[in-house]
Order: sequence, then C-alpha cells, then structure tokens
Amino acid sequence: PSCCPMSVSVVIKFGLETPFQRIKVFRTAVENFVNARPREWVALVGFRATRVEADFGYVEYKIVCQHREAWQNIGPILQSKADLSSFCLEVSKKLEMRYESPPMPV
Repeated sequence: PSCCPMSVSVVIKFGLETPFQRIKVFRTAVENFVNARPREWVALVGFRATRVEADFGYVEYKIVCQHREAWQNIGPILQSKADLSSFCLEVSKKLEMRYESPPMPV
C-alpha cells in the first residue's frame, strides 16, 4: 500500500421515480464490489445525491471510493475506475433504475 491513496469518483444518474429502497440495494451492491477487491480498494467512502433535476427527471449520485494506489500510479487507478463504472452501469440496468433522457425535439 502507498502512503497517499487516491479517491476515485463515479457519477451516475437515476430516474426521479426510482424507489429509495432500490437505491439502497444498488449502494449495497457497490459496497460489496469494493469490499470484494481489497487489493484495489480501501473502502466505499461516499454515496450521495449531488443533484436533483426534477425538470429533467433524474437524480445524480456521486460514488466515491478510496483506492489503494497513490495518484502517481494512475494506470491501475484508471482501470479500477473503469471496472467500477461498468459495474455500476450493469447493476443499474439489472435493477431497472437507469436514467433515460427524454427524446430531443427535432
């Protein structure tokens, strides 16, 4: 482990009508994903709603995880972030909570 682990953020949007219970299930899945990879991640350190866009029909959440590597070793950090992002997308699809933007007028 390095002296100064880096925080990694992933932003995800959920539809405004997504039940809070489903968001809790999503959070637990992300926490389990992080905890199952102790060589990559220290912990899930943040999971919070950062923006509510009622007019556009979504809530934006920021997921923050502490990586084991220092920022100087950016390669493994970026790979871990990509894996975490993909995992979040898959779980949100499975739980049917993925935000779909409304079609744009032509």
